[in-house]
Amino acid sequence: MKILHVVPTYYPAVRYGGPIWSVQSLCNALAKRGHIVDVVTTNVDGHLNLNVEVNKPIKIEEVNVYYFKVPFLRRLFWSYSMTKFLLKNIANYDFVHLHSAFLLPTTIAARIASFNNIPWCVSPRGSIVPELIEKKSSFAKKMALAAYEKKTLEGASFIHATSEIEKNKMHEMGFKLPPIVVIPNGVELSKLIDCKNIESNLFDEFRDKNFLLYLGRISWKKRLDLIIKALKYLPNINLVIAGNDEEGLTEKLIGLAKDIGVESNVFFCKPVYGPEKNKLIELSKMLILVSENENFGNVVLEAMIQKKPVAVSSGVGISQLVEKENAGIIVSEEPEKMANSLKKIINNSEALASMGENGALTAKKFSWDMIAQEIERYYEL
Repeated sequence: MKILHVVPTYYPAVRYGGPIWSVQSLCNALAKRGHIVDVVTTNVDGHLNLNVEVNKPIKIEEVNVYYFKVPFLRRLFWSYSMTKFLLKNIANYDFVHLHSAFLLPTTIAARIASFNNIPWCVSPRGSIVPELIEKKSSFAKKMALAAYEKKTLEGASFIHATSEIEKNKMHEMGFKLPPIVVIPNGVELSKLIDCKNIESNLFDEFRDKNFLLYLGRISWKKRLDLIIKALKYLPNINLVIAGNDEEGLTEKLIGLAKDIGVESNVFFCKPVYGPEKNKLIELSKMLILVSENENFGNVVLEAMIQKKPVAVSSGVGISQLVEKENAGIIVSEEPEKMANSLKKIINNSEALASMGENGALTAKKFSWDMIAQEIERYYEL
């Protein structure tokens, strides 16, 4: 098949977190399976632009990627040159896969695909969640749903959710949706490395700390404040937060830690990727993610494959798998109760090792090739 993926941002715009890695990995896996895979995206990278050529195909691993400029309406990722490309070329594809919602690249692609009778699917990547819509840009998103996004969703061949939690949240919207298929994200088994080969002085400041690890964007929906508050009830336990802060929350979190007397237990470091990320996971006691809502939770799977137990909230999409496979614990959203759950496990080396082994065995089932096989079945229906 010839498949076009349309996504507002793409690698190397890694500041946008998990979706950047999961979309890139899915595209590469589909290409390795013999499909012709092109990506249409923008060169937006936060308030900057990626250092890439625009308006021409760039080969990134197995995929041809077309980057386009966004001259204005930057928050909506509107690109005139991308629209011209889609109008001229979309009819040459067998299927169009849209990633995200509420943004103009996917909306415009859906309208053009519909005009050309090309089927499409939508991967909202956690953006169609009633509670999050209410809390973030509520009026604008409700207007977008009424004006055009509802049509994009209802006209799709199928909608791709990465967890049952995400699927259920979309059903709560009350739309007449096509089938919602649950296909999880995968993990890059081939890119995992032996952390013992990494330079020995990496992260020396954390090496002797007994720490929980948070990896990812510093964002309001990740509820890092709850973890910091839980530290009050966790003597001798530290928290390392590694991620980029697009929302300017770091100073507020530092202030919170000072107010409750745990400032010496909270450490911030730069975003980490590849070998550095793997090393930091290895040094930690547990990975922790307590998002209000997370459509999947890629980093949880990455920790599991490294035999690291995880602590997650029930709003994290992968939480049901964690609980079923005994790869970690589900923690309360109330800080003291969260701390009590962590106390029972964090210094129990035998239990941590058992959870780590369970997680690794489970995560090995989530290769991107297997994920690509599953999603291509729905392309072909």
